[in-house]
Amino acid sequence: MMEPLLTMLQTLRTTPGGSELLARIERGNELRGALMALIERAFLTFTRNAVDRYARTAGTDRVTRLKIRLIEQRLAKLIKLHPETKDLPELADTATLAQHLVAQLWAAGASLSKQPAAVSVATPPDDRLTQIKPLQQSLITDLDRVIRANLESIASLGSIELTLKSAEPGELESWREILRDTAREVIDDYRKLGDSLRHAQQSANEIGRQIEVPAGTANSNDITINRPDLLRRIEAEIRRTQRYHQPLSLALLGPDQLDNIRVLVGPQAANEVLRRYLESVTSCARAYDTVSGCTPQKLIWLLPGADAEQGVKALRKAQERLMSSHYHYAGRLRPLPTFSAGVVGYAAGEKPTHFLARAEVVAAHARRVGPSHIESDQRIAPPAASERTP
Repeated sequence: MMEPLLTMLQTLRTTPGGSELLARIERGNELRGALMALIERAFLTFTRNAVDRYARTAGTDRVTRLKIRLIEQRLAKLIKLHPETKDLPELADTATLAQHLVAQLWAAGASLSKQPAAVSVATPPDDRLTQIKPLQQSLITDLDRVIRANLESIASLGSIELTLKSAEPGELESWREILRDTAREVIDDYRKLGDSLRHAQQSANEIGRQIEVPAGTANSNDITINRPDLLRRIEAEIRRTQRYHQPLSLALLGPDQLDNIRVLVGPQAANEVLRRYLESVTSCARAYDTVSGCTPQKLIWLLPGADAEQGVKALRKAQERLMSSHYHYAGRLRPLPTFSAGVVGYAAGEKPTHFLARAEVVAAHARRVGPSHIESDQRIAPPAASERTP
């Protein structure tokens, strides 16, 4: 960083008084290098002392001992390789100065826990900021967990790598159990990392949704249900199925225990569950599928080109994804409930109303069977005469 500046300063050497100026700057640069080397060595000494104190007070499990041992070996090597500070007249006693720097580093670390919390003047927040603040705090917490878990996993992987590099051929067998435990710990950490990332993504999506709500607009999570438009969409898919002679299936799914959520947690919480379901199922669907609200407690999923059996498989995949999904309500992250569903395949000549009614019957039976139950109507019974398309 300093080299380009020093090169430019060399152009002043031939100017009046330039040589004296450059001699002073070069001496200052030499002193700067000595001070930086002294600071680096002091920091290494401080780190070694801190790790040593931690090793004497922390737990004694095998994985921790492995990590501490490798860190201590690395620090000893760095201190040994670090060049000694040059003796300069301006630095009369480098040993005393180094001790003073180490003491300053210890004092800085100790003062962190003693700093008083910053005092802020409270201002009356508006409603939207009040709703976003818990989500923001949840996002910060999740991201902090992600960063910490990632650093710990990197440290564990580095410990394994250094052990394998520095171990003698006959020592690997004695390290096998410790390395295996460390690897298992890394795998568990990365699983937790994935969960924290999913939670953080949900918090970020919710914050974005709250921000996009226009100021002064009621923040309702109700899903708009337009039955005539829904029937027209089903009719269009039926025409396409008849034209291309492809199967068509219709699934109706509803969250289990939604009535209990509405009574025990609140109506807005139930609406939020349905909204999150709509988002999650849409993310599982194909680009040409239709996912929409059908009733105040159910969603419809139209699957062109898929029969009832393939519809059941699609719902199983959606169930797997929703197992790890959550919804936000009242500043808390809550797990989404399971869902039960009914799937029916389209029968030739069937009207949209009869097609939808059959799905409602099958979905109602699945709901009576119990949570997470998916039922399909494999029978392709001919529609009643009054329901046939003329």
